[in-house]
Amino acid sequence: MEVCVIVDSLFGNTERLAEAVAQGMALMSVRVLGAGEAIGPATLAGVDVLVVAGPTTSRGMSPRLRTALDGLDGSVRGMNVALFDTRYRGPEFLMGSAARRAEKQLVAAGAVIVVPRESFLVRRTPPAAGGRGAPADVELEPGELERAREWGRKLAATFVAGKGA
Repeated sequence: MEVCVIVDSLFGNTERLAEAVAQGMALMSVRVLGAGEAIGPATLAGVDVLVVAGPTTSRGMSPRLRTALDGLDGSVRGMNVALFDTRYRGPEFLMGSAARRAEKQLVAAGAVIVVPRESFLVRRTPPAAGGRGAPADVELEPGELERAREWGRKLAATFVAGKGA
């Protein structure tokens, strides 16, 4: 079974999670592509499962992820898709969700969502000592990498057990 993960990452957290999801799906052939790479119908040829991952920015998808999904045209019709995002802790209706926005776009294009979308949490950390005026860093909350590996294992098990579309 061939899996393609399309990921956009601003601070590296979503990319680290995508790699953890790929580790969890170790029984499958998984390749991880950055959203900035040339992605189109040829990229998805032979792909059984598409995983889409991105950071939540301005309550929705990053511009780079939106552009990547726009380039998929009708190539996702009937394709099995799973989505996750990174966002700050809080209710989705306040924080927004890149995965929710991407899901709407992909469903409208005919994709089949195979598992509920997931959000992994990030938090701001204060700037290093002496970094007055420097922007805060953003890091994963504790336990999120293991939770991503487990999500990947569950996603793979969905197809190994024959439950996937």
